[in-house]
Amino acid sequence: MDYGKNLFRKMQYEAVSGNFVENLNSNVNMLNNNKTGLCDNEIVDIDEQNEIENNQLENELRRGSSSNMLVSQSFYTQERFKVLLAFIILVFSFFISTISLIFTHDRLPAEKEPLPDIFLDNVKSVDYLLYVTEIQIIIVVNLCIIIIFFHKKRMIVAKRCFLLLSLLYIYRAITMSITVLPISSSTYYCSPKKSSSFLEVLQRSFWVFTGMGLTINGQQQYCGDSIFSGHSTILMFAYLVLDEYLPKKFRWLKRLSLLNAILGMLFLLISHSHYTIDVVLAYYITTRLFWTYHQNLNLLYNNNLNSSKEWWIGLFKYFERNSARSFPNEFEIPWQHHHQESQI
Repeated sequence: MDYGKNLFRKMQYEAVSGNFVENLNSNVNMLNNNKTGLCDNEIVDIDEQNEIENNQLENELRRGSSSNMLVSQSFYTQERFKVLLAFIILVFSFFISTISLIFTHDRLPAEKEPLPDIFLDNVKSVDYLLYVTEIQIIIVVNLCIIIIFFHKKRMIVAKRCFLLLSLLYIYRAITMSITVLPISSSTYYCSPKKSSSFLEVLQRSFWVFTGMGLTINGQQQYCGDSIFSGHSTILMFAYLVLDEYLPKKFRWLKRLSLLNAILGMLFLLISHSHYTIDVVLAYYITTRLFWTYHQNLNLLYNNNLNSSKEWWIGLFKYFERNSARSFPNEFEIPWQHHHQESQI
């Protein structure tokens, strides 16, 4: 009896459900038909709207690209001018140091005996090692020029090197002219002293300038350039540049340049070309100036440069304004690079 009632209820439910499903399906079909008609019209409108938006986006991208290109070209021009200006300052500073050398040469003490020196007094002079040191300088300087030329950020690296060397030569011009020491070698040839006019001083300075202050080419026969050593300065500066701007995979070259600097300064002392204090001061002044400059870069980027008290901070701010915050040390072939922005 219960089974019959349940079967009857099931048949009623299925009948009602069938009608409901049938009605529901018909309504869905009607909605789909209406929706299909609406979508056809809407698709046309959407396609037109998308086309309009795409055109607007392309126009904005063109304008943005043109604007970025103008900004990049302007930035590149400014950096190129800064490099040229830094180079002019370097040439001027080096020439001032040669003038200082000429004046110092004419003020040398009459006595020919060198001052007591803890190293020179205990090591016999080997004169030709001065030429070995100068050959080392020529090699490492040319290596630095090659590294800077192929560096992706050659503009930034070049202007920093020019500016730092300018400061070092200014320091050297001051120190060698303030206190004049007897020459450290008893065998080194010095040109005769002259009571020269200023024009003659300029001519003699230009002669030393064209010889880059080296003895090996016979254009440097003037004495008195003590406190501090120019040879040691260049050796240490070249090492610092290579250590700072060479990629990490060239660690062996960094170590080799450090060894070159140490040996070069040692050869200077063995040749009695400089007092020990000249070499020590050259190391100290060069490294502290180089490291202080690069430490100030961090202060500049963190807007905390007001704590820096160096007298040259104004030059620093001008030359480092808008420079890259940080960059990887990478190389490229300049004439195959088509984007000016990455050359800066």
